[in-house]
Amino acid sequence: MKYIVVTITLAIPSPTASDDHQTKNAYAMADLAGAHVLTEDELDSCSLQTAINNVLGDNNLMEEMSEKARRASRPNAASHIAESILSILD
Repeated sequence: MKYIVVTITLAIPSPTASDDHQTKNAYAMADLAGAHVLTEDELDSCSLQTAINNVLGDNNLMEEMSEKARRASRPNAASHIAESILSILD
């Protein structure tokens, strides 16, 4: 039996965050990991439902998003960061 894990990201950045970093990060995630960005000025119940339905209704898109997220992931990132910090402290 084959199991498929699908990772879907819908980012809704806050425009009031310092230096608008959430928006920049959301679009970076979109480019790198296939996230979808919905800005707060676009956000309402209809646009959110449409965004979710568009993704869930398209198996190819879900697979593409999942594959991009898998390629962008760094499963050992926390260990690498901790090792870097510890090496600086030594």
